[in-house]
Amino acid sequence: MLNSKLRTFMGPGEDAVPDNTMVPKKDIVAREQTWYGEYSLPSKTYVVEKDAKIAEGAVVGRINENNRMFLKDGYIIVNFDIESIRDGDVQNPYLQYIHGKVMNQWSDMEGFSHSFQDTYGYTFNLQHGDVIFYHGDQSSNNDFAPSVTH
Repeated sequence: MLNSKLRTFMGPGEDAVPDNTMVPKKDIVAREQTWYGEYSLPSKTYVVEKDAKIAEGAVVGRINENNRMFLKDGYIIVNFDIESIRDGDVQNPYLQYIHGKVMNQWSDMEGFSHSFQDTYGYTFNLQHGDVIFYHGDQSSNNDFAPSVTH
């Protein structure tokens, strides 16, 4: 959950808002915001098919990172249900992207596409809120390598 310290107001400065507006100046300034946060998976992530019987696999034999039950090909797709919360009331979100009372902002405003084709020709069927694709056979450990300056 992100708090108000992780946002910046992107609207006009209060001194740029005309005096004759029907909306209070502070509200106009706060209308457009950028929020900052991060999301990551552990560097060693093991992916299995839904409903895989991991405990049963351990009884049969030893499970290590090379076990066939761990999926290596494909992507992990991360889905966000973006909501804004007022006064800590998480049961009644103030604004929602997917389940809003007036509209679905993924499809109505953001131009959401229900399918995506990668550079290898694979097509993915997407759901509202799918925002991050992780390679199933990659790790953040691959992003770094030891080196020396001389």
